Amino acid sequence: MNNSKINISKRLNECLSTQIFDLLIKCGEFTERNSASLFLVGGCLRDILLNKRPKDIDLTLVNGDSNLVQNLSEYLGGKIIFKSQFFTYKLKVNNNIIDITEARKEVYSSPGSLPKITSKCSIDDDLYRRDFTINSMALSLNPASLGNIIDPFNGINDINNKNIRIIHDNSFSDDPTRILRAIRYSIRLNFNIDNQTLSKINEFKSNINSITGFRIKNELIKILREDSRSKILLYLDTLKILDIIQPNINLNTKINEIFDNFQFKDEYIDDLILIGILIYNLNIQNIIYFAEKLYLDSIFIKTLRDTNEIKQLLQNVKLDKLKNSSIYKQLYKYKYEAIIINRYFSNENVCQKIDLYLNKLKDTIPPLNGKEIIALGAKPGPIIKEIMDYLLHEKLDGNIKNKDQAKIKATQILNK
Repeated sequence: MNNSKINISKRLNECLSTQIFDLLIKCGEFTERNSASLFLVGGCLRDILLNKRPKDIDLTLVNGDSNLVQNLSEYLGGKIIFKSQFFTYKLKVNNNIIDITEARKEVYSSPGSLPKITSKCSIDDDLYRRDFTINSMALSLNPASLGNIIDPFNGINDINNKNIRIIHDNSFSDDPTRILRAIRYSIRLNFNIDNQTLSKINEFKSNINSITGFRIKNELIKILREDSRSKILLYLDTLKILDIIQPNINLNTKINEIFDNFQFKDEYIDDLILIGILIYNLNIQNIIYFAEKLYLDSIFIKTLRDTNEIKQLLQNVKLDKLKNSSIYKQLYKYKYEAIIINRYFSNENVCQKIDLYLNKLKDTIPPLNGKEIIALGAKPGPIIKEIMDYLLHEKLDGNIKNKDQAKIKATQILNK
Protein backbone atom coordinates (compact mmCIF):
# COMPACT_ATOMS: atom_id res chain seq x y z
CA MET A 1 0.00 0.00 0.00
CA ASN A 2 1.18 3.49 -0.78
CA ASN A 3 0.24 6.39 1.46
CA SER A 4 3.15 8.64 0.58
CA LYS A 5 2.44 12.34 0.97
CA ILE A 6 1.31 13.86 -2.31
CA ASN A 7 -0.45 17.23 -2.23
CA ILE A 8 -2.39 18.68 -5.16
CA SER A 9 -4.23 21.58 -3.53
CA LYS A 10 -3.04 23.89 -6.33
CA ARG A 11 -4.38 21.58 -9.04
CA LEU A 12 -7.64 21.24 -7.11
CA ASN A 13 -8.08 25.01 -7.33
CA GLU A 14 -7.26 24.98 -11.05
CA CYS A 15 -9.66 22.17 -12.03
CA LEU A 16 -12.70 23.39 -10.09
CA SER A 17 -14.75 26.52 -10.51
CA THR A 18 -14.18 29.16 -7.84
CA GLN A 19 -17.70 28.56 -6.52
CA ILE A 20 -17.19 24.79 -6.13
CA PHE A 21 -13.69 25.18 -4.68
CA ASP A 22 -14.91 27.66 -2.06
CA LEU A 23 -17.83 25.36 -1.27
CA LEU A 24 -15.52 22.40 -0.67
CA ILE A 25 -13.26 24.49 1.57
CA LYS A 26 -16.30 25.37 3.70
CA CYS A 27 -17.31 21.70 3.83
CA GLY A 28 -13.84 20.69 5.03
CA GLU A 29 -13.71 23.42 7.66
CA PHE A 30 -17.13 22.48 9.01
CA THR A 31 -16.40 18.76 9.27
CA GLU A 32 -13.06 19.36 10.97
CA ARG A 33 -14.72 21.60 13.57
CA ASN A 34 -17.08 18.68 14.24
CA SER A 35 -14.26 16.14 14.73
CA ALA A 36 -14.89 14.46 11.38
CA SER A 37 -12.95 14.14 8.13
CA LEU A 38 -14.11 14.81 4.59
CA PHE A 39 -12.53 13.54 1.37
CA LEU A 40 -12.93 14.12 -2.34
CA VAL A 41 -13.04 10.63 -3.87
CA GLY A 42 -13.63 8.38 -6.86
CA GLY A 43 -13.93 9.50 -10.44
CA CYS A 44 -14.03 13.11 -9.32
CA LEU A 45 -10.47 12.90 -7.98
CA ARG A 46 -9.36 10.75 -10.91
CA ASP A 47 -10.49 13.43 -13.37
CA ILE A 48 -8.68 16.15 -11.42
CA LEU A 49 -5.48 14.08 -11.54
CA LEU A 50 -6.02 13.90 -15.31
CA ASN A 51 -6.32 17.72 -15.36
CA LYS A 52 -10.00 17.52 -16.27
CA ARG A 53 -12.89 19.38 -14.69
CA PRO A 54 -15.05 16.74 -12.97
CA LYS A 55 -18.74 16.50 -13.85
CA ASP A 56 -19.78 15.37 -10.38
CA ILE A 57 -18.57 16.15 -6.86
CA ASP A 58 -18.30 12.98 -4.76
CA LEU A 59 -17.32 13.22 -1.08
CA THR A 60 -16.77 10.62 1.64
CA LEU A 61 -17.37 11.44 5.29
CA VAL A 62 -15.38 9.70 8.04
CA ASN A 63 -16.50 9.80 11.70
CA GLY A 64 -19.73 11.56 10.76
CA ASP A 65 -23.37 10.60 10.42
CA SER A 66 -26.69 11.80 9.02
CA ASN A 67 -26.97 14.49 11.70
CA LEU A 68 -23.65 15.95 10.65
CA VAL A 69 -24.68 15.91 7.00
CA GLN A 70 -27.93 17.68 7.90
CA ASN A 71 -26.05 20.30 9.91
CA LEU A 72 -23.56 20.76 7.06
CA SER A 73 -26.41 21.28 4.61
CA GLU A 74 -27.93 23.97 6.84
CA TYR A 75 -24.55 25.61 7.37
CA LEU A 76 -24.08 25.86 3.59
CA GLY A 77 -27.60 27.23 3.09
CA GLY A 78 -28.60 24.18 1.11
CA LYS A 79 -30.83 21.16 1.60
CA ILE A 80 -30.67 17.38 1.37
CA ILE A 81 -32.67 16.38 -1.71
CA PHE A 82 -31.99 12.64 -1.50
CA LYS A 83 -31.05 10.17 1.22
CA SER A 84 -30.68 6.40 0.86
CA GLN A 85 -30.45 3.45 3.20
CA PHE A 86 -26.84 3.00 2.09
CA PHE A 87 -25.60 6.10 3.95
CA THR A 88 -25.57 8.28 0.83
CA TYR A 89 -26.85 11.84 0.55
CA LYS A 90 -27.36 14.33 -2.25
CA LEU A 91 -27.05 17.99 -1.24
CA LYS A 92 -28.19 20.94 -3.28
CA VAL A 93 -26.43 24.20 -2.50
CA ASN A 94 -27.55 27.03 -4.77
CA ASN A 95 -27.37 25.30 -8.17
CA ASN A 96 -24.62 22.89 -7.16
CA ILE A 97 -25.13 19.20 -6.40
CA ILE A 98 -22.80 17.42 -3.97
CA ASP A 99 -22.91 13.69 -3.28
CA ILE A 100 -21.80 12.65 0.20
CA THR A 101 -21.36 9.07 1.38
CA GLU A 102 -20.49 7.94 4.87
CA ALA A 103 -17.34 5.82 4.82
CA ARG A 104 -18.46 2.19 4.68
CA LYS A 105 -17.42 -1.43 4.33
CA GLU A 106 -19.12 -3.82 1.93
CA VAL A 107 -19.35 -7.61 2.26
CA TYR A 108 -20.71 -9.72 -0.61
CA SER A 109 -22.54 -12.88 0.47
CA SER A 110 -22.62 -14.28 -3.08
CA PRO A 111 -21.39 -13.25 -6.55
CA GLY A 112 -23.47 -10.46 -8.04
CA SER A 113 -25.53 -9.88 -4.90
CA LEU A 114 -25.96 -6.47 -3.34
CA PRO A 115 -23.45 -6.07 -0.51
CA LYS A 116 -24.10 -5.97 3.21
CA ILE A 117 -23.04 -2.48 4.25
CA THR A 118 -21.63 -1.26 7.52
CA SER A 119 -20.60 2.32 8.23
CA LYS A 120 -18.17 3.71 10.83
CA CYS A 121 -14.92 2.71 9.16
CA SER A 122 -11.67 4.34 8.09
CA ILE A 123 -11.05 5.96 4.72
CA ASP A 124 -8.72 3.07 3.82
CA ASP A 125 -11.53 0.59 4.49
CA ASP A 126 -13.85 2.65 2.31
CA LEU A 127 -11.37 2.79 -0.57
CA TYR A 128 -10.95 -0.99 -0.46
CA ARG A 129 -14.60 -1.49 -1.49
CA ARG A 130 -14.14 0.40 -4.76
CA ASP A 131 -13.70 -0.97 -8.27
CA PHE A 132 -10.33 0.08 -9.71
CA THR A 133 -7.12 1.59 -8.38
CA ILE A 134 -7.68 4.79 -10.38
CA ASN A 135 -10.98 5.29 -8.53
CA SER A 136 -9.66 4.25 -5.10
CA MET A 137 -7.96 7.41 -3.92
CA ALA A 138 -9.06 10.16 -1.58
CA LEU A 139 -8.10 13.81 -1.26
CA SER A 140 -8.42 15.46 2.14
CA LEU A 141 -10.61 18.55 2.42
CA ASN A 142 -9.83 19.19 6.09
CA PRO A 143 -7.85 22.43 6.50
CA ALA A 144 -4.91 20.79 8.31
CA SER A 145 -4.30 18.36 5.43
CA LEU A 146 -6.02 20.06 2.49
CA GLY A 147 -4.94 18.56 -0.82
CA ASN A 148 -3.17 15.54 0.64
CA ILE A 149 -3.89 12.37 -1.31
CA ILE A 150 -4.42 8.95 0.21
CA ASP A 151 -3.48 6.37 -2.42
CA PRO A 152 -3.33 2.90 -0.85
CA PHE A 153 -3.37 0.97 -4.16
CA ASN A 154 -0.97 3.05 -6.30
CA GLY A 155 -3.76 4.60 -8.33
CA ILE A 156 -1.63 7.60 -9.29
CA ASN A 157 0.92 5.25 -10.79
CA ASP A 158 -1.82 3.53 -12.81
CA ILE A 159 -3.12 6.90 -14.00
CA ASN A 160 0.36 7.87 -15.12
CA ASN A 161 0.74 4.52 -16.92
CA LYS A 162 -2.82 4.65 -18.31
CA ASN A 163 -3.80 1.40 -16.63
CA ILE A 164 -7.15 -0.06 -15.51
CA ARG A 165 -6.46 -2.44 -12.62
CA ILE A 166 -8.69 -4.08 -10.03
CA ILE A 167 -7.85 -3.80 -6.34
CA HIS A 168 -8.19 -7.49 -5.50
CA ASP A 169 -8.77 -10.78 -7.36
CA ASN A 170 -12.38 -11.18 -6.19
CA SER A 171 -13.47 -7.77 -7.47
CA PHE A 172 -15.39 -9.07 -10.51
CA SER A 173 -16.75 -12.02 -8.56
CA ASP A 174 -18.14 -9.63 -5.93
CA ASP A 175 -19.67 -7.29 -8.49
CA PRO A 176 -19.70 -8.37 -12.17
CA THR A 177 -20.98 -4.94 -13.26
CA ARG A 178 -17.39 -3.82 -12.71
CA ILE A 179 -16.52 -5.77 -15.86
CA LEU A 180 -18.75 -3.46 -17.90
CA ARG A 181 -17.28 -0.42 -16.15
CA ALA A 182 -13.72 -1.59 -16.85
CA ILE A 183 -14.45 -1.66 -20.59
CA ARG A 184 -16.24 1.69 -20.44
CA TYR A 185 -13.42 3.43 -18.56
CA SER A 186 -10.81 1.85 -20.79
CA ILE A 187 -12.32 3.36 -23.93
CA ARG A 188 -13.38 6.67 -22.40
CA LEU A 189 -9.99 7.37 -20.83
CA ASN A 190 -7.95 5.64 -23.55
CA PHE A 191 -6.41 3.39 -20.87
CA ASN A 192 -5.29 -0.22 -21.17
CA ILE A 193 -6.75 -2.99 -19.03
CA ASP A 194 -3.78 -4.69 -17.36
CA ASN A 195 -3.20 -8.37 -18.08
CA GLN A 196 -4.24 -9.69 -14.66
CA THR A 197 -7.45 -7.66 -14.73
CA LEU A 198 -8.21 -8.83 -18.28
CA SER A 199 -7.64 -12.42 -17.18
CA LYS A 200 -10.14 -11.94 -14.34
CA ILE A 201 -12.66 -10.41 -16.77
CA ASN A 202 -12.53 -13.57 -18.87
CA GLU A 203 -12.74 -15.74 -15.76
CA PHE A 204 -15.79 -14.04 -14.28
CA LYS A 205 -17.65 -12.59 -17.30
CA SER A 206 -20.29 -15.33 -17.16
CA ASN A 207 -21.22 -14.00 -13.70
CA ILE A 208 -22.86 -11.05 -15.43
CA ASN A 209 -25.93 -13.27 -15.67
CA SER A 210 -25.99 -13.51 -11.87
CA ILE A 211 -26.80 -9.81 -11.42
CA THR A 212 -30.27 -8.34 -11.82
CA GLY A 213 -31.43 -7.15 -15.20
CA PHE A 214 -32.11 -3.76 -13.65
CA ARG A 215 -28.40 -3.33 -12.85
CA ILE A 216 -27.37 -4.55 -16.30
CA LYS A 217 -29.77 -2.02 -17.83
CA ASN A 218 -28.24 0.82 -15.81
CA GLU A 219 -24.72 -0.12 -16.93
CA LEU A 220 -25.83 -0.54 -20.55
CA ILE A 221 -27.45 2.89 -20.55
CA LYS A 222 -24.25 4.41 -19.16
CA ILE A 223 -22.36 2.80 -22.04
CA LEU A 224 -24.85 4.08 -24.61
CA ARG A 225 -24.58 7.60 -23.20
CA GLU A 226 -20.82 7.65 -23.83
CA ASP A 227 -19.53 9.47 -26.90
CA SER A 228 -17.44 6.38 -27.74
CA ARG A 229 -20.38 3.98 -27.32
CA SER A 230 -19.64 2.06 -30.53
CA LYS A 231 -16.02 1.40 -29.52
CA ILE A 232 -17.11 0.21 -26.07
CA LEU A 233 -19.72 -2.11 -27.58
CA LEU A 234 -17.20 -3.49 -30.07
CA TYR A 235 -14.76 -4.20 -27.22
CA LEU A 236 -17.54 -5.97 -25.30
CA ASP A 237 -18.32 -7.94 -28.45
CA THR A 238 -14.67 -8.90 -28.92
CA LEU A 239 -14.54 -10.23 -25.36
CA LYS A 240 -17.80 -12.19 -25.95
CA ILE A 241 -19.52 -10.17 -23.21
CA LEU A 242 -22.22 -8.61 -25.38
CA ASP A 243 -23.40 -12.14 -26.19
CA ILE A 244 -23.83 -12.80 -22.46
CA ILE A 245 -26.04 -9.73 -22.10
CA GLN A 246 -28.07 -10.53 -25.22
CA PRO A 247 -27.23 -13.12 -27.90
CA ASN A 248 -27.52 -12.21 -31.59
CA ILE A 249 -26.92 -8.47 -31.29
CA ASN A 250 -25.39 -7.54 -34.62
CA LEU A 251 -23.02 -4.56 -34.44
CA ASN A 252 -22.89 -4.00 -38.18
CA THR A 253 -21.35 -1.04 -39.95
CA LYS A 254 -24.68 0.82 -40.13
CA ILE A 255 -25.33 0.60 -36.39
CA ASN A 256 -21.80 1.75 -35.57
CA GLU A 257 -22.18 4.65 -37.99
CA ILE A 258 -25.46 5.68 -36.34
CA PHE A 259 -23.90 5.49 -32.87
CA ASP A 260 -20.87 7.52 -33.95
CA ASN A 261 -23.05 10.36 -35.25
CA PHE A 262 -25.72 10.31 -32.54
CA GLN A 263 -26.45 13.68 -30.90
CA PHE A 264 -27.96 13.77 -27.39
CA LYS A 265 -31.06 15.89 -26.79
CA ASP A 266 -33.16 14.37 -24.02
CA GLU A 267 -31.84 11.63 -21.72
CA TYR A 268 -34.93 9.44 -21.36
CA ILE A 269 -36.02 9.72 -25.00
CA ASP A 270 -32.45 9.17 -26.17
CA ASP A 271 -32.11 6.10 -23.93
CA LEU A 272 -35.17 4.64 -25.68
CA ILE A 273 -33.74 5.42 -29.10
CA LEU A 274 -30.22 4.14 -28.36
CA ILE A 275 -31.45 0.81 -26.99
CA GLY A 276 -33.80 0.50 -29.96
CA ILE A 277 -30.87 1.06 -32.33
CA LEU A 278 -28.70 -1.47 -30.46
CA ILE A 279 -31.24 -4.31 -30.79
CA TYR A 280 -32.76 -3.21 -34.10
CA ASN A 281 -31.79 -6.43 -35.87
CA LEU A 282 -33.28 -8.77 -33.27
CA ASN A 283 -36.54 -10.57 -34.00
CA ILE A 284 -39.58 -9.88 -31.84
CA GLN A 285 -39.02 -12.96 -29.65
CA ASN A 286 -35.50 -11.85 -28.75
CA ILE A 287 -36.67 -8.28 -28.25
CA ILE A 288 -39.24 -9.41 -25.68
CA TYR A 289 -36.65 -11.65 -23.99
CA PHE A 290 -34.24 -8.70 -23.81
CA ALA A 291 -36.94 -6.36 -22.45
CA GLU A 292 -38.03 -8.79 -19.76
CA LYS A 293 -34.46 -9.67 -18.76
CA LEU A 294 -33.59 -6.00 -18.23
CA TYR A 295 -36.90 -5.14 -16.51
CA LEU A 296 -37.66 -2.46 -19.09
CA ASP A 297 -40.78 -0.45 -18.34
CA SER A 298 -43.97 -0.47 -20.42
CA ILE A 299 -42.94 2.62 -22.40
CA PHE A 300 -39.65 0.97 -23.38
CA ILE A 301 -41.44 -2.23 -24.38
CA LYS A 302 -44.09 -0.38 -26.42
CA THR A 303 -41.31 1.53 -28.21
CA LEU A 304 -39.38 -1.66 -29.02
CA ARG A 305 -42.51 -3.45 -30.24
CA ASP A 306 -43.44 -0.47 -32.42
CA THR A 307 -39.89 -0.30 -33.77
CA ASN A 308 -40.09 -3.90 -34.90
CA GLU A 309 -43.54 -3.42 -36.45
CA ILE A 310 -42.44 -0.34 -38.39
CA LYS A 311 -39.35 -2.20 -39.60
CA GLN A 312 -41.60 -4.94 -41.02
CA LEU A 313 -43.93 -2.30 -42.49
CA LEU A 314 -41.11 -0.50 -44.30
CA GLN A 315 -39.95 -3.78 -45.78
CA ASN A 316 -43.37 -4.32 -47.36
CA VAL A 317 -44.63 -0.79 -48.07
CA LYS A 318 -42.90 1.84 -50.21
CA LEU A 319 -43.53 4.82 -47.93
CA ASP A 320 -41.96 7.24 -50.39
CA LYS A 321 -44.60 6.31 -53.01
CA LEU A 322 -47.63 6.96 -50.78
CA LYS A 323 -49.84 10.03 -50.62
CA ASN A 324 -49.97 12.01 -47.38
CA SER A 325 -53.12 10.42 -45.98
CA SER A 326 -51.68 6.94 -46.53
CA ILE A 327 -48.44 7.87 -44.78
CA TYR A 328 -50.52 9.12 -41.87
CA LYS A 329 -52.56 5.90 -41.75
CA GLN A 330 -49.41 3.81 -41.69
CA LEU A 331 -47.60 5.71 -38.92
CA TYR A 332 -50.11 7.45 -36.65
CA LYS A 333 -50.45 4.62 -34.10
CA TYR A 334 -46.72 4.28 -33.43
CA LYS A 335 -44.57 5.99 -30.82
CA TYR A 336 -42.40 8.90 -31.92
CA GLU A 337 -39.19 7.21 -30.72
CA ALA A 338 -39.93 4.05 -32.71
CA ILE A 339 -40.39 6.12 -35.88
CA ILE A 340 -37.12 7.95 -35.22
CA ILE A 341 -35.26 4.66 -34.71
CA ASN A 342 -36.46 3.41 -38.10
CA ARG A 343 -35.57 6.72 -39.70
CA TYR A 344 -31.90 6.05 -38.87
CA PHE A 345 -32.06 2.87 -40.96
CA SER A 346 -34.01 4.31 -43.92
CA ASN A 347 -32.89 5.68 -47.27
CA GLU A 348 -33.09 9.38 -48.10
CA ASN A 349 -36.48 9.22 -49.86
CA VAL A 350 -38.14 7.40 -46.95
CA CYS A 351 -36.48 9.78 -44.48
CA GLN A 352 -38.09 12.71 -46.30
CA LYS A 353 -41.53 11.10 -45.90
CA ILE A 354 -40.90 10.33 -42.24
CA ASP A 355 -39.84 13.94 -41.69
CA LEU A 356 -42.98 15.11 -43.47
CA TYR A 357 -45.08 12.99 -41.13
CA LEU A 358 -43.27 14.06 -37.94
CA ASN A 359 -43.05 17.76 -38.79
CA LYS A 360 -46.42 18.31 -40.44
CA LEU A 361 -48.84 15.43 -40.90
CA LYS A 362 -48.71 14.02 -37.37
CA ASP A 363 -50.27 17.08 -35.74
CA THR A 364 -52.89 17.79 -38.38
CA ILE A 365 -56.46 17.88 -36.99
CA PRO A 366 -59.78 17.34 -38.81
CA PRO A 367 -61.22 20.55 -40.30
CA LEU A 368 -64.54 19.98 -38.50
CA ASN A 369 -65.22 18.72 -34.98
CA GLY A 370 -68.07 16.49 -33.86
CA LYS A 371 -70.40 19.32 -32.90
CA GLU A 372 -69.95 21.00 -36.27
CA ILE A 373 -70.78 17.75 -38.08
CA ILE A 374 -73.90 17.23 -35.93
CA ALA A 375 -74.94 20.79 -36.78
CA LEU A 376 -74.93 19.71 -40.43
CA GLY A 377 -77.58 17.09 -39.62
CA ALA A 378 -75.57 14.06 -38.54
CA LYS A 379 -76.91 11.88 -35.73
CA PRO A 380 -74.54 11.06 -32.84
CA GLY A 381 -72.80 7.72 -33.41
CA PRO A 382 -69.95 6.05 -35.34
CA ILE A 383 -70.72 8.13 -38.43
CA ILE A 384 -69.22 11.18 -36.70
CA LYS A 385 -65.76 9.61 -36.42
CA GLU A 386 -66.00 8.19 -39.94
CA ILE A 387 -66.68 11.67 -41.35
CA MET A 388 -63.94 13.27 -39.22
CA ASP A 389 -61.41 10.67 -40.41
CA TYR A 390 -62.47 11.16 -44.04
CA LEU A 391 -62.17 14.95 -43.76
CA LEU A 392 -58.77 14.64 -42.07
CA HIS A 393 -57.43 12.46 -44.88
CA GLU A 394 -58.82 14.83 -47.51
CA LYS A 395 -57.16 17.73 -45.73
CA LEU A 396 -53.83 15.85 -45.58
CA ASP A 397 -53.99 15.24 -49.32
CA GLY A 398 -54.73 18.91 -50.03
CA ASN A 399 -58.31 18.37 -51.18
CA ILE A 400 -59.79 20.50 -48.40
CA LYS A 401 -58.42 24.00 -47.83
CA ASN A 402 -60.95 25.49 -45.40
CA LYS A 403 -64.05 24.82 -43.29
CA ASP A 404 -66.49 25.68 -46.08
CA GLN A 405 -65.00 23.00 -48.32
CA ALA A 406 -65.08 20.57 -45.39
CA LYS A 407 -68.77 21.27 -44.77
CA ILE A 408 -69.59 20.60 -48.43
CA LYS A 409 -67.75 17.26 -48.28
CA ALA A 410 -69.45 16.30 -45.02
CA THR A 411 -72.88 17.22 -46.35
CA GLN A 412 -72.31 15.11 -49.46
CA ILE A 413 -71.59 12.08 -47.24
CA LEU A 414 -74.67 12.71 -45.09
CA ASN A 415 -76.91 13.02 -48.16
CA LYS A 416 -75.85 9.67 -49.64
